[in-house]
Amino acid sequence: MPRNTIFDLPFDDLNYAETLAMIETNVAGKTQKCGFFINADCVNKAFTNSEYASALMSGDYVFCDGTGVRWACKKSGHPLKTNLNGTDLFPFMCTHGSGLKIFLLGGKPGVAQRCMDRMNAMYDNTPIVGACDGYWKNEAEESERIHAVNASGANVLLVGFGAPRQELWIQSHRTRLKANVILGVGGLFDFYSGDISRAPGWLRAIGMEWIWRFLMEPRRLFKRYMIGNFVFLYHLVLNQKIHGSEGKK
Repeated sequence: MPRNTIFDLPFDDLNYAETLAMIETNVAGKTQKCGFFINADCVNKAFTNSEYASALMSGDYVFCDGTGVRWACKKSGHPLKTNLNGTDLFPFMCTHGSGLKIFLLGGKPGVAQRCMDRMNAMYDNTPIVGACDGYWKNEAEESERIHAVNASGANVLLVGFGAPRQELWIQSHRTRLKANVILGVGGLFDFYSGDISRAPGWLRAIGMEWIWRFLMEPRRLFKRYMIGNFVFLYHLVLNQKIHGSEGKK
């Protein structure tokens, strides 16, 4: 399937069923693929962090997540099938996936474990086989995490370190990991551990979940949303002017 681009970053336009089919195919075929999600904040970071941009470009799959990038894709002539985000993909994988063994790596101490426990309580026969936090002091402790992932028999690894750390880590360590599918999922575990509440369904449906997140953590997310959204719009306008002028030549 040909890939589209947004701000020179590649992305794949898949819906949830197609993404799950991709994951199951790679698990069955025992081939390793890495997938990343990009939102407006990720695009902003990619403009100022070339190493992060390179990591995104190295991803086998890159999915657009959030109102900002959906709007940008539409303006560039590539409207998306759906808002494919890791937070909604996770329960979809747990309830509809076949042959999956999922490991949760990331979050503060205890978060990933609480996430696994709550998912096990909410759903029957969840495919989650292990969980570890994303905090370590040295390479030995990091190696312990990698050993735990591999020893669990997981074929799907969800890495929740936040961008750009998770993408850079996945790019650097994928050869040490036995999982067939590795996805960078940001703060996903915080939601399913119960530490942070998600926006009501109606607010998510109209693409305004970011407002809810900002209200939950205003001090931490002020720069990301109140300033970052304007930076993203600036890049969008500038990008359209550049490509518009190129098209007139």
